[in-house]
Amino acid sequence: MAEMAAAIDLQELMVQRVLRHIDRVLETRLREATEQLIREHLQALLPQLLDEIERVVRESVDQAFEREMSASQGQPDRQKPGLS
Repeated sequence: MAEMAAAIDLQELMVQRVLRHIDRVLETRLREATEQLIREHLQALLPQLLDEIERVVRESVDQAFEREMSASQGQPDRQKPGLS
């Protein structure tokens, strides 16, 4: 009976050690796989992101330029400092 209990304890100890090892390996491999997928998706999205950033910047500059032109047209014609 004592031998059986010792064998069960040993078996439980082995199971716990294997599970800890599996947890570490699984965590590492899942992290690596996730990082790789994120890199691949980011590279696929990068051209679209850059196009969208460029579009937003151009629109912002155009709007700011239009506001400045409208504001300067509404004011009396005068020479601005630094412009000759």
